[in-house]
Amino acid sequence: MTHGEDMDDMVLRLCRFTLDGEPDVGEYERLADGSGVCRLYGLDGVEETVRVHDTDGLMPDGIGDLELLNVPVTVNETTDPDLNALRDGLAGGCAMTDLILEEYKTGILDETEAAARLWMHLFEKREEE
Repeated sequence: MTHGEDMDDMVLRLCRFTLDGEPDVGEYERLADGSGVCRLYGLDGVEETVRVHDTDGLMPDGIGDLELLNVPVTVNETTDPDLNALRDGLAGGCAMTDLILEEYKTGILDETEAAARLWMHLFEKREEE
């Protein structure tokens, strides 16, 4: 992530491309030598780095349709964050995510049920909030 003089103009650099014919999106970084790499993050937490162009801007074999995107990012900061409450909230959220994934891995939930529970947990407004 790059930024200018203040937090209001932060930009996330993304790259969208095809890798061996399959579409992919990741975080773009231009290296000191002028070549570019894209970091791909899998759902399993594994990070893969793919070179998407060389120092001359040429794409290697297997890479196609490269598009570089600058996505504006805003960081909302509170003036007096309660770090203990934030840490507790994050720990609780991660624990629920882990529980849902564990129930899926052990067969308690099927793919559809696990996806629905993750969606509700991560994105839907819960009544208790």
